[in-house]
Amino acid sequence: AREAMTEEMRLSLDIHDAGEKLRELSVIHSPIHSIRMIFDLMPRDTKEHWSNIAARLNLVSQGLESFRSSLDEGIHRGKVVSKRQTIETADQCLVWSGATEGQHSFFDGLLEVYDGSGIGSDPLRREIENGAQAANGAMVEMADYLKKTYAPHAEEKNAVGPDRYALAARTFNGIDLDLNETYLWGWEQLRWVNEEFIKTAERILPGGTVEEAENLLETDPKRSIVGEEAFKNWMQELQDRTIDELNGTHFDIAEPVKRIEALIAPPGGALAMYYTPPSEDFTRPGRTWYPTGGKTVFPIWGEVAIAYHEGVPGHHFQLATTTHLSSQLS
Repeated sequence: AREAMTEEMRLSLDIHDAGEKLRELSVIHSPIHSIRMIFDLMPRDTKEHWSNIAARLNLVSQGLESFRSSLDEGIHRGKVVSKRQTIETADQCLVWSGATEGQHSFFDGLLEVYDGSGIGSDPLRREIENGAQAANGAMVEMADYLKKTYAPHAEEKNAVGPDRYALAARTFNGIDLDLNETYLWGWEQLRWVNEEFIKTAERILPGGTVEEAENLLETDPKRSIVGEEAFKNWMQELQDRTIDELNGTHFDIAEPVKRIEALIAPPGGALAMYYTPPSEDFTRPGRTWYPTGGKTVFPIWGEVAIAYHEGVPGHHFQLATTTHLSSQLS
């Protein structure tokens, strides 16, 4: 345990020294995303809960201003991200603010949830409404900064280079990888996957190509689910069934970990399914979030593996079990 903690501390220092915290900006995750996502995790059951939400809405601007200070320092030191990441993240901010045509503000949506809660406090409603408007304005301001101030200094290349990649790989793997060896292994795996593609395509559509088999899976109504709500229900059933099937056979899954919630992600984020861990007392369960990107028809052939990755035996089993065992691990 001491060695693991020492390595984590050493890694944190190396990340700091490399200036990575000054360019923590991408379409997948950044402090901007954390500021938006915290409202997904906050409870919404009581007047006190909504008072907390109102207070935090009014602090969105402060949080984003603090992050801009870090980005400004990154510009000063030449520690910046790619222009592509910058512009796309700015566009995400505009979606969340409701400034993008055809998009409803995420923060205004919180006010609508409050109106449906039955709590009915006019002063509190005004606090939430004012906070939502302030948060909308803060996101627009952030987008404007990214496009007009940060983007002119951003990298034109998307690639990060071997040094930054090596540090990121160490962050995820806990070891220093031989990147050349890893890439050679990756190409071997890709060749194997391509061979399996051909075999699997033959089973799906005898005599057809991989592309033709994939087109069948994408367009066959029998292999698709229509409607966002129906897809969410299918995802929930799949997650629950997977937990039941794996418990007692491959894993011993603790009772609190058996609960998982499948949800549709708010518009604006990256089109990649993600997971948020449970609260320490499990009153908020672990959740998978699926971004539809405006889709209403969902071919399911590619969704099962992603559900396994985010749910069980993937991130939910990993992180919710860690939460359950926290008293023994710390």
